[in-house]
Amino acid sequence: MRYFHAILLFVLLSGCSESTKSLEPGDRVLQFLESPEYEMLSEEDRSVWSQDDWAEHVKSGIIPRPSLSPTNKYFELERHLYSLSTIKIQEDKEEQDGSHSVVVEFRWPSVLGEVYYFNDSLMEFVEEELRNLLSAYESGQITSETLKYSKTIEEFSVLPDGIFINVEKIQRSMEENRKIKTLFADLDYLKDYDLDLDFYSLGSSELIDQVKQLRTIGLDKIRSDIRLLESAIVQAGELKPETSYYSELLTLENLHRARNLLESDSIFRKSLEFINITTAESRGRRGIGLFFDWKISGETLPHEDVNAGFRAKYFDDSNEQIGSETFLISSIVTKNGDRGGSIGRVIDNQGVARRISDVEVEYLVPSRVPRFHCEFDGNINCERR
Repeated sequence: MRYFHAILLFVLLSGCSESTKSLEPGDRVLQFLESPEYEMLSEEDRSVWSQDDWAEHVKSGIIPRPSLSPTNKYFELERHLYSLSTIKIQEDKEEQDGSHSVVVEFRWPSVLGEVYYFNDSLMEFVEEELRNLLSAYESGQITSETLKYSKTIEEFSVLPDGIFINVEKIQRSMEENRKIKTLFADLDYLKDYDLDLDFYSLGSSELIDQVKQLRTIGLDKIRSDIRLLESAIVQAGELKPETSYYSELLTLENLHRARNLLESDSIFRKSLEFINITTAESRGRRGIGLFFDWKISGETLPHEDVNAGFRAKYFDDSNEQIGSETFLISSIVTKNGDRGGSIGRVIDNQGVARRISDVEVEYLVPSRVPRFHCEFDGNINCERR
């Protein structure tokens, strides 16, 4: 049943001490959801799993509860959202064979799905949404009236000998999940890659270190990782086609971006040349500037829209280095097939600029690389944004 794998609800029921045999079928289902005792299962389900198997399966409850610890900053927010979830018996229909078909409506705040039900492994991707939610909760804006809700309908079969939930199907799903976990476990090392490339901070040291690490990993390894991850997603999709594999696709997007970066980086390192380097008074008398031409000498161009950052080293008339500057936001880009261009930059330290006798300009790292978007619908499609 879809509910057991996707929907998280917080249920408060009473009267659980009452004998299940004296309860109406709908009430038996509600009690089972709150306290899933092995004896309440149908004989068919009990023939598949022993009591120990069942106890292991439901040790955290058949309906997951809020999971964050009291020390977590989102603890109260999580409990509040779960407390607004409801379960209703919509229909209790007796079938010709004496069984009952009990239809249950589950209703929960839609925002729970938007923040991945506070799943530890996915919360990092919705940190901004969580902060905004917490702020709204603390200001009293999150109430049953202000929230939007999602609903799902599930049907339970209540037989004379117990509740049938199709344990055989659950076991098959668990085995599929184990296989999927094994597929991705072999790629756990990808978590050690720093793929969240920092192109937007004011400093350059983090990006430079990230590119150095990628160079150490190497282009061939990144390409191999892409193939391995794509294969794992496809195989997992064959086992569970209804799963989104969201975090794995995010990793795949970042790997494609890293591949794009390293391919362009290799070309820049081999073919990017700087010529006609000089310093002179800039236009508008804004100070002394650095001026030079650049060109790509090889046949192969870097990827379109990948910028190159560079470093300028400044020397005095004694050939002593008196300063340097790193320029990551530059105009060295081969968009539209450009193989060259001119750069002019005002030197930041004008005291140093007035003492410059010679300048060296060197390529540093790619300073802009387009993002990728990957989708999976049985086949993987990754495109530049």
